[in-house]
Amino acid sequence: MDAASTSCPFCHVIFAKHKPRKADDESVESFNQDLKRTGALVVQQQHSLAEALIGLERKNHYLVGDMDGRNLYSVEEESRFWTRQFLGSFRPLELQVVQSSTSLILFRIQKPFRLWHDRVTLKDSANRELGSVESGFPIPVRWYTVRDARGVTLFRISGAFWRPWTFKIFRGETQVGEIRKRWSGLVREYFTDADNFAATFPPEIPVSQKALLMAALFLIDIVHFENNQSS
Repeated sequence: MDAASTSCPFCHVIFAKHKPRKADDESVESFNQDLKRTGALVVQQQHSLAEALIGLERKNHYLVGDMDGRNLYSVEEESRFWTRQFLGSFRPLELQVVQSSTSLILFRIQKPFRLWHDRVTLKDSANRELGSVESGFPIPVRWYTVRDARGVTLFRISGAFWRPWTFKIFRGETQVGEIRKRWSGLVREYFTDADNFAATFPPEIPVSQKALLMAALFLIDIVHFENNQSS
């Protein structure tokens, strides 16, 4: 019997079935191609004026694009209504990274409930952990550590209190990028609670590391820039 065969040619007993490639796996490759050719991302938080006037904590919704204006991903928060109202930025949640062209979930960014040392874990569509981002004690600066799935430190992100809009990305002792909140005008910021960010990073780093830095951006937004946060 041929080793590549799936059944016996004499008794027709099936030994194995061909398992077709999942659409999610194909979408991850497409996602990787999008990130592979860029060294910067623009993230826009989506809120309407009507939602803001209600005064309730809403689910976060972001659009992620590149510097050429292409819309790459939509990021949707999954969380419980009451945890958003009473726990605020401490709430457990999941951010689902959806490919705009296919509407498939490519990555999940999971944040557990924590009173300190906020943390998110990045997983792919097959629920494999790709790494994590965790905050440190925020004195004298606000900082985060980005680690791969084995726990190896890849980057440290530092945000000084005297430059509250900017978080610098370091690999070792060298700055290699930054995450910056882009002010979009007092009226819009006040009434919509909408945060716009730009993230820059070395274009040659692995795609998984770029995805982890994107996860760090979302954690920074939730921890430092939601209305219920005193910071």
